[in-house]
Amino acid sequence: MSTKIPLLLFSGGVDSTLLLHFELSKNPVDLLIVEDAHGMPSHYAEKKARDDILKYVNDFYAHRVANVKYVKSDREALQANMGWQQLYQHLNLLFQHVDVYRNDRVLMGLLASDSSARVHDRAIDLWKSMWSLHQPGMTAIPALDLPLGGYSKAQVLSEIPPSLLDLTWHCQQPILTSKKIKNRTVSVTSNECKVCVKCLAMEFARKQNELSECTRDSLESSIFQYHTLQGIDATTTLVNSRADRSFLPDRVKVEEIQVSSIKKKPKSAKG
Repeated sequence: MSTKIPLLLFSGGVDSTLLLHFELSKNPVDLLIVEDAHGMPSHYAEKKARDDILKYVNDFYAHRVANVKYVKSDREALQANMGWQQLYQHLNLLFQHVDVYRNDRVLMGLLASDSSARVHDRAIDLWKSMWSLHQPGMTAIPALDLPLGGYSKAQVLSEIPPSLLDLTWHCQQPILTSKKIKNRTVSVTSNECKVCVKCLAMEFARKQNELSECTRDSLESSIFQYHTLQGIDATTTLVNSRADRSFLPDRVKVEEIQVSSIKKKPKSAKG
């Protein structure tokens, strides 16, 4: 049985926190954290989120974060839209800091809705090529794993535990407030700006997730009423239905709800 554990590129954001949740439910994990080298405003909110998340998971999860590595880099460049250049920077950091004798996988929280989705399939080939170029002859290289490659942001929000979601960060331009005692800053708190690209994307994902929940609740309510009339144990069936909807009778059709813009009726012309 292998004693190696994965290395996760962790930011304290929603995506990497969901990956941390998945992994700590099964095994310990090492973290690689990229810190801002230029003191960007989001650095303080990001650092607080990471510290709070690490404290929480080490207190309440069956497995713990085994090791944390901190590296300095240009966070502004790494947070830009993920194309080949930015993806290569992430992979290069992982390549430099992975321990082949300790880590069997490296994890990145890339989503299907990211602008990098078009290069996800080729990222694994790039990762293998880096090892072939810099470490020729090595066979047991850590595998690059993208577990969220098929996820949208709304799906991430639906699966991450609320207690962890409340601790994450995403805003690129947080509004910082600090408390000073005798000319010394003793605490820094942050709030979302609600206007940056990350905040707007998160709000859109929240709305999508709320719509999905309403759709599911409406469907299950209809199924409950139908099965009650048929004398079926509706409560048990509904619990099972969340994982498997194959029990639906042929005449019960599930239709997707489409959100369309509301067109106002033209005003009648005055004679």
